[in-house]
Amino acid sequence: MIKLLNILSEEIGGTGTLPRGCTKYPNGSASKKLCNTLNKSLYRKITYPLIRKVFDMKKQKWNEVMSPEEQERTLSTLSRLKDLDPTRKWQWPSETGEITYGTIDEFINNRIPELGFLYREVDGNLEWDPVNKLDTNYSDLAVLITDIVEQSKTFTVEDLLDDLSEGNTNILQDVVDTVGNYPEILYDRFISDSDLYTTQSLYYSLQGEEVEDFVLESMLDCGWELIHQGGGGDIIDVFLGIDLIMEKDGELKTIQCKKVWKIENLPSTRMNPDSGAYRITGNVYVSKQRNIDLVGYGTLEGQTIIGGRQKEVVIRDKQYVYTDKMVLPKPEGSRYFYIDNPICTNIGGTLSEQVSPKKDNLIKSIQSIVDQSLKRMEKETEEMGLGEMEYINEIDSIERVEVKDFRTEYKDKPVRKLYVDIYVQDSEYAWDNYSHTRYTIGNEIVKLIPGTKIFFTIKDTRTFGPGIDW
Repeated sequence: MIKLLNILSEEIGGTGTLPRGCTKYPNGSASKKLCNTLNKSLYRKITYPLIRKVFDMKKQKWNEVMSPEEQERTLSTLSRLKDLDPTRKWQWPSETGEITYGTIDEFINNRIPELGFLYREVDGNLEWDPVNKLDTNYSDLAVLITDIVEQSKTFTVEDLLDDLSEGNTNILQDVVDTVGNYPEILYDRFISDSDLYTTQSLYYSLQGEEVEDFVLESMLDCGWELIHQGGGGDIIDVFLGIDLIMEKDGELKTIQCKKVWKIENLPSTRMNPDSGAYRITGNVYVSKQRNIDLVGYGTLEGQTIIGGRQKEVVIRDKQYVYTDKMVLPKPEGSRYFYIDNPICTNIGGTLSEQVSPKKDNLIKSIQSIVDQSLKRMEKETEEMGLGEMEYINEIDSIERVEVKDFRTEYKDKPVRKLYVDIYVQDSEYAWDNYSHTRYTIGNEIVKLIPGTKIFFTIKDTRTFGPGIDW
């Protein structure tokens, strides 16, 4: 069930049942104080080597795990990037984490053969494990270190907390060094149950994916065609920092997507008093800028704006002025910045409907919930007596239940709508009597995907003829 919750969470942002981050510890406890203290990037240089040691022991080669079809799709996309300019220098992290610069051919020939990840088995297939983000997400890493210390017979939560509070890292280093001698035990006891240490990264990834889908929808509305979308361990996304690749009129653009808080269309600004500009509020960082042509900014409410490189703004003699340097729009010393001429934006309009490209996985996950609910109801009827014949007849007459569609419509706020068909063998007048089935299935779904509106359609599967026609 935990894996199913993660699939649902990845698709639509469901909260599931796992506590997120340091909230798993009781309020006021020493463990929660330690977890909150460790939840800082400054400790990453100490904890990073520990995680890398475990990962290096367990990771599998990307080109040995991925299907030939997936490898071909990735290489085909990289070939499109190469066609932009075969001599263009791109950037990516090396095996040691240092930034490397090279051509697409060098990335394919030198970096891809080294790529390795942790994978998990899902429905008999190996899939990229979200725990791969543990080495860069210090929020989830803080939970792991706290759990390790809690179960340690050598170290105590209180001693480590006191040491860190005094500005020291000696005990933390001792913890890492000691545990690092037993990577296999560390993996088996903690990391193998990776759902416990992915809640924070999943939470922010879900928001990022939602914004990414908003940006994609805006680009499609502006006449662009989707060439590639990252996510789920896609190496173009992970190593090149490219979320979307879009094409229009033969022009290919790489896009990185960022969540922001607010996007406003201002009629007048200091730099553009007559024509105005768009003001974006948000503390964002655009990584791997060498690889990015456009940045798509979006809010969780569905506002989007996509901008390319524009003239840099600096302060000279206490005045804001443009320079000839072209930069990607991002905040400089403040939490807001401006885009003068966006490539595309939906500000002032509305999104009629946004459907996630990952919807197939979501529908499969919901379908498994429905199937499980139906099996439980069928089992219940086996133990029922004559007094419950109405319910027994209802379940017996159901041939199957199919999840048909899941949509998120955006008007004033997002509204999730699920469409389910119940195929039955019964007369039309009895169709309203499937209230128990609708209630049971609906309740199971809403528990896992809060706020979902479910629309049931009853369909008669009988062959029409005498006594059945109306």
